[in-house]
Amino acid sequence: MTRSLPRPDVIITHESDLDGLVAGVLLQRLARKLFNTEVRLEAYHYNNWRQRDLREKSGWVTDLTFEARLDKPNWAVIDHHSTETPGKSATLIHDLNKSAGLLLL
Repeated sequence: MTRSLPRPDVIITHESDLDGLVAGVLLQRLARKLFNTEVRLEAYHYNNWRQRDLREKSGWVTDLTFEARLDKPNWAVIDHHSTETPGKSATLIHDLNKSAGLLLL
């Protein structure tokens, strides 16, 4: 899994959600290990998340449903929510039977 992850400019997770917090912190630790850098962690509720522009060239998103606007090269989504969108350009790590945090262990 880690070999295919792009270097993120940002890590985005679900706000006020323990699974999202755990997954976001695990991703920060992974970015530090893989790329020797601190990556900022941003948390959003769904309404604010849907309005956020994806201006970064790369990012990791966790505990937020995969959607078409995330299907971009150099983006990775680690999630467990059901989705109708197939991943074509982004790296998608998806399992309905595991939490976002568990997907990172």
